[in-house]
This record gives sequence, C-alpha cells and structure tokens, in this order.
Amino acid sequence: MPEGGYEVLQDELGTHAGKVDALAGRLKTAVAAARQVTMDNSAYGVICQPFAMLLDPFEQWGVKALEKAEESVEGTAGKVRDAVKAYSGRDEDASKDLKKAGGDLSA
Repeated sequence: MPEGGYEVLQDELGTHAGKVDALAGRLKTAVAAARQVTMDNSAYGVICQPFAMLLDPFEQWGVKALEKAEESVEGTAGKVRDAVKAYSGRDEDASKDLKKAGGDLSA
C-alpha cells in the first residue's frame, strides 16, 4: 500500500452494517414495548387520574425519542451498506481501467 493511502475492508463494513441492523432491531423492540406500557389514565381511578395525565406527555416524548433513534440507526445501516456498494463499484471500475491500460501497454 502506498504511503498515505488507505484500504477499505468491505467485508468489515458489511459486518458492521449487520451489527447496526441488529441494534435497530433492538430499538424496534424497545419502541413496541414502550407503546405497550404507556399508562392508561383510567387505571388510577378518579382521584389519581390527573397525576397519571401529567405523566402522559413524558411517556409520549420517550416513545418519540425511541422512534427517532430507531429511524436514525436504520438509516445509518443503510448508509453503511451504500458505502460498501460504492467502494465495490469503484474497485471494479479501477480494476477495469487498470486492465485496459495494461492491455494498451502490451501492444
């Protein structure tokens, strides 16, 4: 490898994308769980219902935060996979160009 250059390990990037996907799956499970456990305000009776209602916005913020995290992580996994495809395409193009240049030199 020339000094100052770098090498992209496409298999490693693919593996990383899979791990990020797994994290997105865990976040999806967390979102589903958060939606299931949000309090039913009527469960506390007439006297305590106002206190439960006070917590509702915080529950919704928590669910929305988890949803945004899930979207972000899923998007990141997609971007990593796109990077793998881009690097692979560039490698193939460079290989073709080098073979073509080598063929021209041998003539």
